[in-house]
Amino acid sequence: MHTHIRRQIVTVLMVLLILTLVLGSAEQAIGQADASDPASPHEAGFYYLHEANGERILQLLEPAPIAVATTGQRWKASVQAEKAPLRISDAHPTFYLYLSTTQSSFPGLSSSPLQAMSPKEFVLTRLESKKTEREIPLDKLSHRAGKRSLAGELLEAQRPSNPRQSDQVQFDYFKISTGVYKIQPHIELRAGEYGFMYGGSLQLPDGKLFDFGIEQPH
Repeated sequence: MHTHIRRQIVTVLMVLLILTLVLGSAEQAIGQADASDPASPHEAGFYYLHEANGERILQLLEPAPIAVATTGQRWKASVQAEKAPLRISDAHPTFYLYLSTTQSSFPGLSSSPLQAMSPKEFVLTRLESKKTEREIPLDKLSHRAGKRSLAGELLEAQRPSNPRQSDQVQFDYFKISTGVYKIQPHIELRAGEYGFMYGGSLQLPDGKLFDFGIEQPH
């Protein structure tokens, strides 16, 4: 009698173990499928959509901190490294922007206390590549760091807010679902360095740039 009961218990435990393994594999498969599905929820940020080995991949654009400082009598805004880590060979790239749907500030997108509600609050700009950094081009007014006093001291001036207009790239955006947008540049992007930034983030102490580089197709 006891032997029969033990066998039943073992059988039940084996069934439960098998169900756990099957459900775990199913959840993992669903998670992997969702990770490549633009319509599914993702961590807030910009993603580049591309294909590799017949599979869609959403690659996160890691944010680079923007350093804003004065050099002589001009403002300078830049990010480290000559090139962005993400290299793209498609002159017509497709991006997805995921915004936080909560009322709190949006982690990773900016240090601004305000929450971005739409892609139109962001700017796509071309960068000037240097030896150890990429500089965000500023308009002539923003270049001026301030006048000097009669004693030769540099007077404080307002920090620049946005990149030079001629280097900004217009883009279309389409709402996929709440907080999810598809983004495509208006024009073909020529080879060079680019980045998305929150409008006015140059005025923040720790603004961020979501950078990428366009490679010349071989």
